[in-house]
Amino acid sequence: MFCVVGSEISMMCMLSGSLPMTLSWIKDEHELTEDEHVKMSYNTKSAVLNLKNTQLSHGGKYVCQAQNKAGTQRCATVLIFENNEATLRIPACEATHSGKYTCQVVNEAGQDKLPSPLFNGVVEPPTVQEKPEVVKVTCGDPVTLECKVAGSPQIRVRWSKDGQEFHSSRKHHLCYENNLSSFHIRSSQLDDAGEYLFEATNSVGTCTPVVVLNHQSSFILEPPYFVEKMESVEVTVGDPVTLKCCIAGTPDISVAWFKDGGKCRKTNTCSMDFANVRSDHGKYAIVAKNSSGQAQATILVNVLDTPGACQNLKVAYVTKNSCMVYLCSYLILQFRFFSY
Repeated sequence: MFCVVGSEISMMCMLSGSLPMTLSWIKDEHELTEDEHVKMSYNTKSAVLNLKNTQLSHGGKYVCQAQNKAGTQRCATVLIFENNEATLRIPACEATHSGKYTCQVVNEAGQDKLPSPLFNGVVEPPTVQEKPEVVKVTCGDPVTLECKVAGSPQIRVRWSKDGQEFHSSRKHHLCYENNLSSFHIRSSQLDDAGEYLFEATNSVGTCTPVVVLNHQSSFILEPPYFVEKMESVEVTVGDPVTLKCCIAGTPDISVAWFKDGGKCRKTNTCSMDFANVRSDHGKYAIVAKNSSGQAQATILVNVLDTPGACQNLKVAYVTKNSCMVYLCSYLILQFRFFSY
């Protein structure tokens, strides 16, 4: 900022933030106090420093400092005396400096103002402010990836996988609103696992593509399932029996065997061996589980045996012409005798 000796000049700093707020003006690292040349005024939205009858000693770097419980912010400018030119110099431009500036000059005879051309500030390349955490999803479930970006308009975004750019379709939905880009997969499948890239571009640059999913850190989880249908088994008593099945799904998979509703074997294998006896006849079930779900299959084992001698026979009665025998609770034999 340039100034003429003897003139009056004002510096204004616009404010925002939580109250209460402490404000001060600093010149060349020394805090200013009011005197006949220096006047300061403050409100909740601005801080104004007014210099009257400026002298060469007033030249230097001026800083407006605002402080509250959340932190401290500073805004600086430099006042230079040079001929009859007044110049405002911003040492480090930011997007917040965009706007319309007016130069005002005042002396004893009056005052005048001259608006400057609209200053659009600094055009910022896009940057990614927030990106997805590592995601694990079960096969068939929907999944949404989101990236929040910042930068000067207009920002163009795109999502891609293995070099192939995505567009909205029956399977995918893409949305970009309020600087938030989302990529939605309606029903995730195993082939959706892979490396996804997000990219944002504007007129001055392109952000570095961000890897949001990869094989090492996340993948599609698949519940267990049986590759082949289980068939019933018919064996002869005394012969060895092996029950086997083939299971697929995302590790780790735990396996348990059951017989007639009760757990019969603690094992993590997909096969079960046992010496076949009559009591092994029945309905067997295998249950496979992982973090995404479980699957169950059943198999009927029918044990064949030759007839043997009856045991625990009970005679109900005997008469001259007949008798009745109980073989078990559900089988009764009745005999009649005939003479010829």
